[in-house]
Amino acid sequence: MVKQTAVIFSLIGDINNSFFVVDEDITKFDDVYINQWCDDYTEEQQLEHEKLQDEFNDYFYDVDGDFKIPQTNKRGLEEAIHNGATLIMCGFIL
Repeated sequence: MVKQTAVIFSLIGDINNSFFVVDEDITKFDDVYINQWCDDYTEEQQLEHEKLQDEFNDYFYDVDGDFKIPQTNKRGLEEAIHNGATLIMCGFIL
């Protein structure tokens, strides 16, 4: 069974959010932000996080920096959540 994931994608430093609903489990990207650094991470944890950021980048963006996934509106996001999708937040720190 395919699990839907509802995504609130934030550009930190910008007021606009993007919304996506995908027909797969991408909860590993919850709370992942490109350009995120955590002083509390060990070097090993930071390397793992950077690897996850690279996967995240490849999942969401094409080679030109455009979204690969069609966006939805807030209502589409709410409907997906109402129907059982798991909500995650992620994005890009400008």
